[in-house]
Amino acid sequence: YQENTTTSFSQDYKKGTVLYPNPVNDHIAINIESTAENNIQVQIFGMDGKLVLSNTYNVNEDLVYINELQTLDKGIYILAYTSDNKSYRSRFIKN
Repeated sequence: YQENTTTSFSQDYKKGTVLYPNPVNDHIAINIESTAENNIQVQIFGMDGKLVLSNTYNVNEDLVYINELQTLDKGIYILAYTSDNKSYRSRFIKN
């Protein structure tokens, strides 16, 4: 048995999350909708659907900072997270 680390995105994901800067070099900030949660689980997928980063981050005044992007190859990625039982996704470019 081998665990499959690819995924597909269904239509129930909400769009419109603001990521900046975009394109990114080594860090990104997520401006999320107001949430009652103190932490959110963030996942980053390559365009092939493979999970490349998964971590829990603190929400600070509706912002989440991710500083671990320096190891990602150049390309396009999908960032996904769930907050208040709603799923969000957004694309970003890694320089």
